[in-house]
Amino acid sequence: MEKQKNKIIHIGIIILGSIFIMIGLFHNNMWFDETYSVALVKHSFYDIWMIGGNDVHPTLYYFMLKLINIITGGNIIGYRLFSALGIAILGLLGFTHIKKDFGEKTGILFSFFSFFLPVIPMYASEIRMYSWAAVFVTLTAIYSYRLTKINKAKNWILFGIFSLCSLYTHYYSLMAAGLINLLLFVYFIKRKEIRNKYIKPFFITGIIQFIAYMPWLYFMFLQVKNVSKGFWISLSFPGTIFEILQFQCLGNFDERIACLLAFSLFTLAFSTMYKISKEITDKQNQFNPGKQAIVVYFLVILAAGLLSIKSPILYPRYLFTVSGLLIFFWSYFLARTDAKKTLYSICILMIASTIYGNIRFSLINYNETNMKQIEYISENIKKEDVIIFRNQDLGAGSVIETNFDGYKTLFYDAENWNVEKAYEAYGPDMKTIHNLDEIEEIKGRIWVIDSENYDLYNEISKKYEVNLIEKRQFKTKYKGYNYNFALITK
Repeated sequence: MEKQKNKIIHIGIIILGSIFIMIGLFHNNMWFDETYSVALVKHSFYDIWMIGGNDVHPTLYYFMLKLINIITGGNIIGYRLFSALGIAILGLLGFTHIKKDFGEKTGILFSFFSFFLPVIPMYASEIRMYSWAAVFVTLTAIYSYRLTKINKAKNWILFGIFSLCSLYTHYYSLMAAGLINLLLFVYFIKRKEIRNKYIKPFFITGIIQFIAYMPWLYFMFLQVKNVSKGFWISLSFPGTIFEILQFQCLGNFDERIACLLAFSLFTLAFSTMYKISKEITDKQNQFNPGKQAIVVYFLVILAAGLLSIKSPILYPRYLFTVSGLLIFFWSYFLARTDAKKTLYSICILMIASTIYGNIRFSLINYNETNMKQIEYISENIKKEDVIIFRNQDLGAGSVIETNFDGYKTLFYDAENWNVEKAYEAYGPDMKTIHNLDEIEEIKGRIWVIDSENYDLYNEISKKYEVNLIEKRQFKTKYKGYNYNFALITK
């Protein structure tokens, strides 16, 4: 009876959670990162590889999204549902894998946190790689644990596949997979009684992963080189550390509540870990899966922090790729805590804050202001019109370019960001220029896209004789984007 009850509860969490994460995703709004995903997957698989190689992420997610593009015809909501599918699979792992390996309570908590952490609804709907990176890293960790129990070809194959997928999805998931491989190697080396049996398949799997990753190494070094020249991420201490520790509990809610949730979860989980850690280690033959998960999670943060000494790459959003490890750490130890009332109180507070946050998130996504700028241009743009925007207005400009595919567009890279090849994603209609002299020959109507203060319009009007047809301003709720349009003739 108890097992049946837990099974019903678990299935209920998965069904309700899957519905919950989809509440705010049925809209066509975009922000810059999403426009890049949408623009890039309009190209061929070969072009995705070549163009994406000049961006800052690996390309597996874009290949996967290209398949969704082919199936749905480039439907924005279809792309969002694909991201939600990643979260649904992450939550489902609590039922299919975590429960089987670590017990019903751990599995139920894993599914619960996978759907109801405050940060989840936002990343369940973004047209980016984060949810799928989290799935691949989590599966890599699961099969690394299974390998410590059973030396089966199936486990080695799946471990290698999910590890390789992590490498090709995001560089944070690459670091996580690399650390999981390293810790697994250390475990085998320390266990003399199984060392000889495990080392050979470990090296075979590792060599296959390396060979399969070799085609990307050139682009990885190219991206590292480009990032070292300057990246948009900025660090502040202790602010950045504070943001990282509360990131999973923030979402669209009050920072004080996020702090309380994060502090409570970490405190209760760590206190339980230290209380029963030796018992678990003895029972698991020197392998403590909960401790390993949190070690990898914090080592990824440490590695990103050390790399940030040269060029800042430590950014809270990127930690979503390793969310499954943190969720497992909390689930594994909270399932074993004696402080049940405290745990229930944390879960109630989490549900309340996540529901409230998701309501706010959904109201922003469905706000009537979000598409007014698109409607305005749709009603007024002509086939021969030209669109122009610059670095400072990249967010607003990329949204307009992506929504008006087929119109001649100029990206005025006045700051020489060295992104011309990466921004071929927006081609063939968008061209990158580095000087306003390049618009000398353009005659006719030009849409000048500013996000603030009409600075680009003022710069163009000082350089050339133009006639202003109309100025319009739009403020949207989605990502807080502003759109200042100046329609001119030149």
